[in-house]
Amino acid sequence: ALMTDEFKERATGSVDHRVYLAWAKAGGGVSVGISILVLYVVGESLNVTSKWWLTYWSQSAGSNAFFYLGIYALINFSAIFATFFRLLIFIFVGLRASRSMFERLLDVVLEAPMSFFDTTPIGRIINRFSKDLYTVDEQLVVTGRSYLATMITCCSSIFVVTAVTPKFLFGLVPIFIFYLHQQRFFAMTYRELKRLDSVSRSPIYALLGETLDGVL
Repeated sequence: ALMTDEFKERATGSVDHRVYLAWAKAGGGVSVGISILVLYVVGESLNVTSKWWLTYWSQSAGSNAFFYLGIYALINFSAIFATFFRLLIFIFVGLRASRSMFERLLDVVLEAPMSFFDTTPIGRIINRFSKDLYTVDEQLVVTGRSYLATMITCCSSIFVVTAVTPKFLFGLVPIFIFYLHQQRFFAMTYRELKRLDSVSRSPIYALLGETLDGVL
């Protein structure tokens, strides 16, 4: 048979870091990713500062409530601005990366020789242009935002708790080892399931196309 088997050719193991770098470069380069990370750090720092200012205000004996309220409002408005700005940049970066990768994929398919279409099922091509690009368009951006927000929040919480109670680090080490083990097990299983889900769609698209061709 001339057709290639996608189940045998699918990637295995962890996702190569070059995949993430390719998406980052398509979205505007590594510098844009660093800018987004800086905005996440700034936003979380402002959130921690806001809580600290409330604590300082409650412990202060000053009677000038408008001064403390003004500083508190300034910190929170800055945090809102940083959150909105990082969200806006993340969305535009995701759209730019998706458009760039779609154009590159389309150029490669249109310029491919006829032997490529003889050995590649049409369902696999449709799968690349539909489900895979949908993942890049929406799911990757949402997941990336959620991942960065969760990681920055966890790091800031650990930093604050450690600054107040340094002995917390002794209990953090076994917890970190346990969660790292669970994360590796979950990532390995979930990654392979997603790959199987992706490759199993191609025969369905091919069968649908052949059925419609037969009906029409």
